[in-house]
Amino acid sequence: MWRSARDDRHEARSGAPCRDVHVQARIVDLSDPANNDLLVTDEFTVVERETKRRADVVVFVNGLPLAVIELKNPTSYTASLSTAISQLQTYKAQTPSLFRTNAALIVTDGLTARVGSLTANEERFLPWRTVDGRETLRKGHPENATLIEGVLAPERLLEIVRDFTAFMDHGTGLVKILAGYHQLHAVRHAVDQTVAATSPAGGITLIFRAPVPF
Repeated sequence: MWRSARDDRHEARSGAPCRDVHVQARIVDLSDPANNDLLVTDEFTVVERETKRRADVVVFVNGLPLAVIELKNPTSYTASLSTAISQLQTYKAQTPSLFRTNAALIVTDGLTARVGSLTANEERFLPWRTVDGRETLRKGHPENATLIEGVLAPERLLEIVRDFTAFMDHGTGLVKILAGYHQLHAVRHAVDQTVAATSPAGGITLIFRAPVPF
């Protein structure tokens, strides 16, 4: 799906006799979020192999479930982000069709929030502390709104799918990796500086770039 979303998909349609008309069709328009159908569902039920599971929140783009959010009550002694991550692992095992096109897994208790890739273990679920790359949320402040806006705003979610998702073979299988918020915004800043430097009035700009450890 990742390759299909990034690349143009071609469809042949019959036109006049002995002539085909070829049109481009994209599964997801990654360059213009407004060209996509966006839907967020509450308590989305999936039935697979006689197993019924209900995901708290699912984010759909053109009918594809790109993000799944597991919510926990911060006032409950038994609910935690760890149990939320464990719940997502159970959903993945029992209803894998919900995750075939997944771009991000999110867990939150309304105050603390973490985001991880489809293959991330618990230690790789990380906070997202900025929306615009300029102001960073201080530790101890509620994280939920910043993560939701910073990751799930339509243009940002599609940007993550297009430019900030990587796949690696770690020997035990294919691993899907998402860039962290600092990596995403550092790359965006570097690109902006490069564009400015190469413009006719840009002059020369020095860019200091740290390696991005996908």
